[in-house]
Amino acid sequence: MQQIAKRLIILCCALYLSGLHWLVVQTVAWTGMLVERAERVGIVEAARSTFDGKSPCSLCRVVDGGRAKEKEQKAAAMALDDFAKIQCLMPPRMEVPGRGEDAVPRQVLSAMSAEPRADAPGVPPPRIG
Repeated sequence: MQQIAKRLIILCCALYLSGLHWLVVQTVAWTGMLVERAERVGIVEAARSTFDGKSPCSLCRVVDGGRAKEKEQKAAAMALDDFAKIQCLMPPRMEVPGRGEDAVPRQVLSAMSAEPRADAPGVPPPRIG
């Protein structure tokens, strides 16, 4: 029983990710429109007015709005993903020191202002050869 439940959940998730839920809602909307209009004007004219797209019902508008919102979210996600890819390719930001005292770090300044050494350099080691 658990295997069936797991498979059903996986199937529902796959169908949702593929956008099939909008197709199901749209089919329900078309069926309702067709039945409602066929009572008034006949099946041929009802089918024509249902599928021409000129007079959608409220459920059709909900489906169109939902699909448009999903497209916007996907486009925004793709734009962020593209920005992240570009940012990974950019070299790291380097800060250039300004003029004045901030131009040279303090450690360098203290080393430059040190007094010269009094002892003589060592004698180089003998060379063989």
